[in-house]
Amino acid sequence: MIAAHYDAVALRPPPRVAHQHRRQEHNTVKRLLLQQSVVMLQGNVKLVADLACGKGGDLNKVAELCPYSLYVGVDVSGESLAELERRALRDKLTDRIVCVHSCATELVLPTPADLITMNFALHYLTSSAVQFEALLGAVSAGLRPGGLFVGCCVDWRQVVRGGCEGVTLGSDDLQGLYDRPWGRRYRYVLPGCVDADEFVVHMPTVAALARRHGLDLVRFRGFNGFLRSHHHTPRCASVNAMYAVFVFQRTPAPGT
Repeated sequence: MIAAHYDAVALRPPPRVAHQHRRQEHNTVKRLLLQQSVVMLQGNVKLVADLACGKGGDLNKVAELCPYSLYVGVDVSGESLAELERRALRDKLTDRIVCVHSCATELVLPTPADLITMNFALHYLTSSAVQFEALLGAVSAGLRPGGLFVGCCVDWRQVVRGGCEGVTLGSDDLQGLYDRPWGRRYRYVLPGCVDADEFVVHMPTVAALARRHGLDLVRFRGFNGFLRSHHHTPRCASVNAMYAVFVFQRTPAPGT
């Protein structure tokens, strides 16, 4: 269902001016997060896997900030990947990308990645503990020791608090998340871009499960605080409040 939804969006994208300030702000967050990740990895980035990569909105960021890396874009939407390939051809980056038409839970890489990213998609995989554990297992197996799994996700605290633009809770009031963290559904609509069911990403539960897969949560911060920590004044503070950045690090090899 999600693949069909994003196939349709790729075939009929919204006008470029739609949600322009939001997109610009979110691109700033993703660029800063990528820059921070490269610093944490001491510039040693040879392979970047972008899970749920969509149409490749982050391809040029990776090409610029990780100039010697191979970019592996993974997505369930074939139409989105076709657009990614068109953009890579336009920007003369075809020799630096590999497109994989697959779910993130089935990730298989040619060599261990230094960096795995996943932006605005974790909420599709928290429908069950089994589904999310499959993702964590794939990410852990795909990362080198010391590698990073980073991205942007919906901040569960804000969704529970209420008032998030575009969010409808329906019959689930999202209470008792510590006891029942998985499969807690809400509806999210961003006209022209998203109209789908999503599931709460309860980060305390996610972090505990990730530790069992050798992934330690080293950063989780709301967009506005993250921007300010990098000396940027948020331009879309009310929209930003719904989102957070996360950074997991694969347990380093002994002696490193």
